[in-house]
Amino acid sequence: MLTTDGTRRRTPGGVFFQLVREQATKQERRRLFPQPAPHHGQGQPQGQPLAPTALTWDEARTLMQTLATEPPGEARTMKLTLIGRPGKVETRGQAVVFRMQGKPPGALPRGLPPVPAQAPMIWNVMVALRQWNRVKDSLAANQEDQLIIEGYPCMQGSQHVLLAQSCTSVALQRAQKQAQHQAGHQADAPTA
Repeated sequence: MLTTDGTRRRTPGGVFFQLVREQATKQERRRLFPQPAPHHGQGQPQGQPLAPTALTWDEARTLMQTLATEPPGEARTMKLTLIGRPGKVETRGQAVVFRMQGKPPGALPRGLPPVPAQAPMIWNVMVALRQWNRVKDSLAANQEDQLIIEGYPCMQGSQHVLLAQSCTSVALQRAQKQAQHQAGHQADAPTA
């Protein structure tokens, strides 16, 4: 069976759907092959649906108020990752505390509202002294090295806090991967 324009043969699935379309009643066709509601917008050719618009912050606020009346879903894991260099580091007991200022992201996925114009978000980061001792020398030795901190975000009053669950650096992570790669090659090498 040829396609409607006669340029090629239909696939077996195409033949099946064409036969269903031809042999179904009008009501069955409407139910099986619904047509999108026609939109006649300005500059939009007839018969083509309008592309969905991006969410605005006004719409988002309304949605958030509506959703606040319903029970929330459960996030089994909540983690935030910060990558960068710390500001001044203070040590207190078994923890170090420093601040990191966030930067707005590049382009967001289509459909999301734009990043609101606001002051950059500042995170007060708390890292266990034991974890900090593993990365501090690498940061001091290499001005290009950056921390990779994953942790639990929370608020303390009006302050954003990240309680670090893991703390490494780009250079340490790269060295670890290289060591694993070399160990893998040595394990593959034939022994004499």
